[in-house]
Amino acid sequence: ITYPGGWKVDWTAANGIIHKRVPEPPTGQSMMEWVRTSEGQKAIRDLIYYSFVIEADGRFVVDNIPPGDYTLSAGLGASWPVGAIDQKSQTGSITVAYAEMSIVVPNAAVEHGAKPIDVGVLQLKKVDNQKASR
Repeated sequence: ITYPGGWKVDWTAANGIIHKRVPEPPTGQSMMEWVRTSEGQKAIRDLIYYSFVIEADGRFVVDNIPPGDYTLSAGLGASWPVGAIDQKSQTGSITVAYAEMSIVVPNAAVEHGAKPIDVGVLQLKKVDNQKASR
């Protein structure tokens, strides 16, 4: 992934999170309406996040996740040089690639011990950052 103007992809900034899937709102109610209800607010509060770092070979390990349905999100960062945004800005970073997928941790995986679950290939897609082209 390349960007003009001196931006550099930071492969050490590849990381992600796994969290329980947010329940669907009741029929006839939008997600925005539902998260304002006490049931929706409780569901959001009860989300537990498991963070991880992606190794250089693309592998990652997250231990001790209970069985259930989860969302896995991963991203890759890039740093910008001093002055890339404006003359006063310092170095910083943005997400330049991102992906999300649903995964299931089965009961058998927990009951039979530490056998890893292969979630397959997660293809990161380039994020269109307006700042990166300035």
